Amino acid sequence: DVPLPLGLESLALRPPDEEALRAIYRRLGFTQLLESLGSEEAELDTPAAGVAVEMVTSPADLEKLVGRLTGLERIAVLRIGDEDKGGRVAEPVGFCFALDGDRAAHVAIGTPTLLERACVPLDEALPLLRPLFESPASPPWLGRDTKQLQTLLAENGVRAKLPCFDLELAAYLADPAGPRTTQSLASQLLGRKLRSWEDVA
Repeated sequence: DVPLPLGLESLALRPPDEEALRAIYRRLGFTQLLESLGSEEAELDTPAAGVAVEMVTSPADLEKLVGRLTGLERIAVLRIGDEDKGGRVAEPVGFCFALDGDRAAHVAIGTPTLLERACVPLDEALPLLRPLFESPASPPWLGRDTKQLQTLLAENGVRAKLPCFDLELAAYLADPAGPRTTQSLASQLLGRKLRSWEDVA
C-alpha cells in the first residue's frame, strides 16, 4: 500500500555498476571487496613499473647500503616480520629501505644455516644500522608502525632519534575510523594491491 515513485520493473535485480563499486570500495578501503570484483581489478596485482629490489645478504653489502642511505634526503624503512609477541618485538626477518628513484633494498636478517647462508645476523646488522638511527647527521627517518621498530632497536641498545613521519599515525589523523594497514592504504590511495606478509612468507 506504500506509494512508490517508480514502477516494479525498475526494482528488478540488475548486475551492479562495477566501476561505481570500485570507486566506492577504493574510497572506503574495502580491499577484500575490491578483490571480489575479479579480473577487472587485475591492475591492482601488478607492482609499480620499474621498481628494482636489491638483496643485501652480507655485512659488507649492508655497510655499503648504509653509506648510500646517508646520502638520501630521508630514510624510509620497514621492519619485515611478525608483530610483537608477549610484550617483546619479534626478531625481524628483514628490513626494507627505499632508495632513490624506483629502487629499494631488502636486508635479509637471520641466522645463517647449512641450507640458507644468504642473510645477516641481527646482532651484526644493528651495529651497522646504528648510525642511520642515532647520528644527528643522518637524514630523518620514517616508516610504518615506527614504534615497533623503535622498540626493537631499544631492546638491542640502539637509541633511535624520533621518526619524522609514521604512515599509520598519518592514516589515523586523516581518518580515525578508516583502515590503517599498508595493504588497505595502498589500495585506497594508490590503487595497488600488495601481497600480505603471510603470502610473501
